[in-house]
Order: sequence, then C-alpha cells, then structure tokens
Amino acid sequence: MSPPANVRRRNRWALGLALALLPVATATRAEVRRLQVVGVAPLSPAAGSGSSPRRAAVEAALAEALETVAVELAGGQPLGRGEPGGPGRWVDQLGGDPSRFILRYRVLEDFGERPAPLGSSAAYTVRIEVHVDGTRVAAGLRALGVAVISADEAPAERFRLELRELPSWAAYAALRRHLVERAGARLVVPETFEAGLAVLRVEAPGGAAALLDRLRAAPPEGLVVEPLAVDAGALALRVRVLPPPPGSSTSAD
Repeated sequence: MSPPANVRRRNRWALGLALALLPVATATRAEVRRLQVVGVAPLSPAAGSGSSPRRAAVEAALAEALETVAVELAGGQPLGRGEPGGPGRWVDQLGGDPSRFILRYRVLEDFGERPAPLGSSAAYTVRIEVHVDGTRVAAGLRALGVAVISADEAPAERFRLELRELPSWAAYAALRRHLVERAGARLVVPETFEAGLAVLRVEAPGGAAALLDRLRAAPPEGLVVEPLAVDAGALALRVRVLPPPPGSSTSAD
C-alpha cells in the first residue's frame, strides 16, 4: 500500500531540502590545502646520538608547509624577515607546532644524508606531500587580527622558477625573501634543491614576465639576477653575489 499523497509530498520536500543543503554542508567543510615541500635538516657533529636527522627534516618540511599556507591566506604577506627555523614566521605566531594544522602527510622521497644544497656541509633532505587544514590556519590568523583572503581573491599565475648557479644558501634565502617582500610573489614553495640550483613553485600577479619586470625595477640588495629563459610557465635566473664595497661585507655569501 503506497503512502498518502500528502506524505509523498512531504517526503519529496524533505529530499529536495536535503539535496539543496548538501552543497552548503560540503562548502563549509575544512578547506584542505595539499602541497609538496622539501625539508632540509643540516647535520651537526655536536648533535646527540638520540637525535633523528630524518625527523628533523620532516619537521622542517611540515613547518614550511604551514608557513606557505599562512602566507597565502594572509594575502602573500610574510610576518617578518625570519627564514626557516628563525624568528618572525607565521608558524611561530601560530604556536610553533605545525602538527596542530597538519591533517596528514607522506614522504615522497627520502634523499637521506648527502651534501647539503647551496654550500652547507651536509644535511638530511626529504620531500613530502602535506595536507594542511586551511580552515584552522585561517582561524588562527584571524585570532591574531590578520585579515584572511579567500582563495579566489586577486588571482595570480603559477609558474616554475629556476635559480641557477646559486653561490650559497644565504643568497637563496635573501632572494626568496625579496620575491615575497618586494617582487610581489604570493607563494614561493621550494620543490627541489641540487648543487647550485633551486627549483621553486611561484604564484605572482602577471606571471613570470611580470615578476621579472619587478625584479629589474627593484633588484635584490647585494645580488645580481640575470634572466636565462622566460615563458608563460617558467622563468630561469642566474644568481650572482655583488662584490662588497671596500671595507664592508655582504650577508648573501
């Protein structure tokens, strides 16, 4: 026996309401940001036998993932001039424990102990895929009084940036900081390191050509960047350190 017509109408109305609300429920789920990052942990002869270089490299990668998402949500603005592991990073202001914002991760490549990229003696290096809870990061930023932007605001183009003939890690760090603070890059994520080479994933208004124009208009202090190749999806730069004036020193070598 079929239900009365009024019951069927109520059931159809309830089903329609459930289907109408389904996209809303989906849209309000935690926004997950998935990205790949490289973690580098310099090896110290003074480190105790109980320390784990691999774990330190993974933790460095998780901190880099959190910092990347925080900078993106903060409109591309870094908190300060601190580099990985140093002061003045969003990851520190958010409590210093990236695991609170990491949903899951997996190690894609374990390079182990090898000569460190860009001039250091040795380091343990890993590349991991990380899923970051973007909703929790945004809430943490708002608690700090930061105006959080949505993902669809102010679109930027993504491209590959190769930094070639890098003389040192300090030169890489100074240029990466300059890309965000002065050249308008909203996202600068290291993907691979080799001797004298860093490959980055960059998002910037106008794409690779516009970023190059901004670098020419406001070159990084103490460095010379020479374009080797540029197209819609990639930019290659040669990086050199300017000789310091007589009687002074440079922090990028």
